[in-house]
Amino acid sequence: MRIGDDSVGAMRLVEVARKHGLSLTVADVLSNPSLDALASALSFKSHLPVTTVMGILGHRNLDPVAEPIALFEQYVSRESQTLVLREKVFSVSGDSFEIKFANGAQLIKVRGAWMSLSGRKKVEDAQGNHLFDIVKEHLHIHTTYAIEDTHGKKICEVKSSLALLGSKATATFTDSRGKAVALKMQGGWYDQSADIVDDKSGQTVARIDRKLLSGRDLVFGQQTYAVVVAPGVDAALIAALCICFDEKNNEESGQ
Repeated sequence: MRIGDDSVGAMRLVEVARKHGLSLTVADVLSNPSLDALASALSFKSHLPVTTVMGILGHRNLDPVAEPIALFEQYVSRESQTLVLREKVFSVSGDSFEIKFANGAQLIKVRGAWMSLSGRKKVEDAQGNHLFDIVKEHLHIHTTYAIEDTHGKKICEVKSSLALLGSKATATFTDSRGKAVALKMQGGWYDQSADIVDDKSGQTVARIDRKLLSGRDLVFGQQTYAVVVAPGVDAALIAALCICFDEKNNEESGQ
């Protein structure tokens, strides 16, 4: 597929990329006239999976939700947001996950409590303010995680369940507007990609792309992947759910 055969078309692609925090120039488009070539070049620059970049450039964005889905409304955007999540195996600061927007700006900071039986993770905003904690709950048949507010009150539960093909997970919570919400993962965490779907409407609210593994990831057992969040959906909430899914996967795989 050829793209950007003229400067106007190239500028439109640059604008699309900019909305997702991707650094793209008209010269990049004109020197990479096919979508495959441009996506590969931009993937290398942004450290995003090629499939994620192709989805952005090909305008395969997620549709806006009819009503906001949020625990933290300050992280809701009218535009689709692309996040990059990286699990950190060794960290002097204690950070266990690095979660940024595609443009490199920090979304949230996640600090793991290594000596805690609950595996408690403290989540802070980009300025270091405490937002919430992620805690593993015991005495459940299936692996269960809770998201707790700064006062220790559970505001979301993420529970795994066995399915015919792999394991699944469901997050249940009452959103910031008092509405009961259930979000389910379609496609297991072991798959290369998966969707987080609103159980009531059936709409995809986030798409996880795990198709890119660097050599460093393979050596150190890290995971780096992209998450596209639909307009109107809380990006911090989606990031928290991905952390829960990742922790569940690590436990089940014995990491």
